[in-house]
Amino acid sequence: MKTKPTFRILTGIALGVLGVALLIWIAGGARIGWTQTSVVVMEHDALTGIDYPVRHAAFLPGVEFPLSGVAAAALLVGVAYITRRRAPSPHAQIVATARQRPFSMKTYHIPYVGTLGFLALIAIILGLAAVGRAAPQSFDFKDPKGVNNIQFKLDAPLESITGTGTGISGTIEFDAARPLATRGRIVLDAATLMVGNPLMGQHLHSDQWLDVARHPAIVFEAASVTNVRQQGAQVLADLTGTITLKGITKPVTVPVRFTYLADKAGARVNDPQVKGDLLVVRSEFEINRSDFDIQPGTMTDNVAETITLSLSIAGVALRG
Repeated sequence: MKTKPTFRILTGIALGVLGVALLIWIAGGARIGWTQTSVVVMEHDALTGIDYPVRHAAFLPGVEFPLSGVAAAALLVGVAYITRRRAPSPHAQIVATARQRPFSMKTYHIPYVGTLGFLALIAIILGLAAVGRAAPQSFDFKDPKGVNNIQFKLDAPLESITGTGTGISGTIEFDAARPLATRGRIVLDAATLMVGNPLMGQHLHSDQWLDVARHPAIVFEAASVTNVRQQGAQVLADLTGTITLKGITKPVTVPVRFTYLADKAGARVNDPQVKGDLLVVRSEFEINRSDFDIQPGTMTDNVAETITLSLSIAGVALRG
């Protein structure tokens, strides 16, 4: 049987297209995610000790490169077999063979099924890998650097009180492709809440105010996400859940900003051996101390009724 040069050319081009697409993808790190034209790098401010994200132009080929290569190669192989001519034709050969011997599935062998099946298998594997990577990741907010913190402020007519809390832990389930599925729980160790005046800090922890001994944890439970919108590298949304403070649980809806930083876990801890992604959560909202039985209605000239909370915390989802 003689094969036309066109067939050989088209199959050669198909293999070349597939090979180039795979090489580009592998050279770019074989990322199981979509192509990115920029990356966010965490940089460190030596003066303040704060890590902050900076976006840089970059090209990171994603999974659509090998998928497109498979699709193009499959199309070219299909065209090649359609245009191929043999002597005798496959139909005539099948008919002649069927007349000479009993029926057999081998009689109806289709040459290009194996090639197309192989290409389809590659596409399925890559597709399943992409779906697996897109599944929600669990980000751990117990920060080994100790940078995660929540700030609070009470701005009364006669006095403004500010402080921080650093004992943050908990996890958030987040999928950059489906932020509506976000769920999680953030816990603050109430004993780590501090203010500038040590005596005032003791009063804050006492049973007259936060009663840290009986209620050691302040907990935020995220139940649902609404009003999702994209703003550059950030996902903005409203997060609805509950806050439990001093043993009292109240429903809240707070604005949040999610910043998903793929493959940046190692950069944050300055260790390239650490593999994983980061999720930075930022929010600012207000609660009333009377809602949580924190000296309701008393000392309002010196201690504001409204407490402004601000947090900027990073969680990590490690891989392998």
